[in-house]
Amino acid sequence: MNKAVGFCGSNGGPQQRQGLLGPVLRRAVGIDVFVSIRDPRPRALAGALGSNGKASLDERIERQCIDNFIPWLTSWIDRWREPASPLRIHMIKYRDIVDDLAGTVRRIAQILQRDHPAMAAYAECIAVEEVRIHFNQGDDEAWRAEVGEATRQRLWDACTPDIRALLALAP
Repeated sequence: MNKAVGFCGSNGGPQQRQGLLGPVLRRAVGIDVFVSIRDPRPRALAGALGSNGKASLDERIERQCIDNFIPWLTSWIDRWREPASPLRIHMIKYRDIVDDLAGTVRRIAQILQRDHPAMAAYAECIAVEEVRIHFNQGDDEAWRAEVGEATRQRLWDACTPDIRALLALAP
């Protein structure tokens, strides 16, 4: 029997917090879900740059991070740690993707080949052609230059100990 596979990126939008995915995830049993995770602070910068408003960039980044991305990431960490979860959640760190794309593809394919034998060929891949559609910078530290020290500290304080440890974040 084929089982479904899900991929989830770090959108952290309100639709995820309000539970539009909830009914699907509650009925899911034995589904491999790969969650692409990264430091919520640079992800919030991207969201803030795309948002309009009268608030300063610092305020928009802070709101994006605290209202969207930290709760999104925390909810996935909670599901990942839940021993009774019907989902098989696999955290895929952004830094691992950037540093070793082929290794990340092999890791995903090795997991998937249990239920999807066609993935076996990808479990041995040596190289992966990188596609840079909608790719801007890839620098998780670039956000620091966009915000003031006070905002950096508030964002650090907002990141839970679990987020800090899982992603090996620095203040």
